[in-house]
Amino acid sequence: MDLKLNEKVVVVTGGSQGIGKAITWAFAKEGCKVATCSRSQAKLDELAEEFKAAGHDLFVKSVDVSQTQDLIDFGEDVYKHFGRIDVWVNNVGQFKSKSILEQSIEDWNEIMHVNLDSYFTGTQIAAGKMKQTGGGVIVNVSSFGGVFPAVYRSSYNTSKYAINWFTPVQRKRAWPIWNPRERSCPRNNQYGDAESVRPYAG
Repeated sequence: MDLKLNEKVVVVTGGSQGIGKAITWAFAKEGCKVATCSRSQAKLDELAEEFKAAGHDLFVKSVDVSQTQDLIDFGEDVYKHFGRIDVWVNNVGQFKSKSILEQSIEDWNEIMHVNLDSYFTGTQIAAGKMKQTGGGVIVNVSSFGGVFPAVYRSSYNTSKYAINWFTPVQRKRAWPIWNPRERSCPRNNQYGDAESVRPYAG
């Protein structure tokens, strides 16, 4: 299936495993130039080798997305390397299974830094670069946890619910002149295959 994405520059956060890995492969198979980050350099190196063996290039960098400046630096590195960013996929997420009485404010903040703040920062990075080059697509991978509450995941569910509202607000209000396309894609870890993200690619 040709989605007419050949040579597009795509950034995927959290792309070394799971759904993120499926997304990186889906875009690579469409002929895109793909960049991804995660905390594990070992997993990134392994993925880069898999891409190389399949005839694809992959730009990788170890990044803790909860650290705002590290994520900003990653975006700048990708932009310098490729000269543009056409698609940015915010894909990271983590949770801690604790009741509201067991959860500390540190636990809460950690989840929000990773699951929500990184989406805000990623969107700012991508939007700024896309504005310079004529637009693009921002995909925010959310979760069914943002729709259906789960026991012992109050911080996770809250962060994903926030993403589901953050996305349309930015799409409809923030940039009416140059009009980037921003979409929220709910995910289910059980079905994290490439086909599930294709409708959100363009």
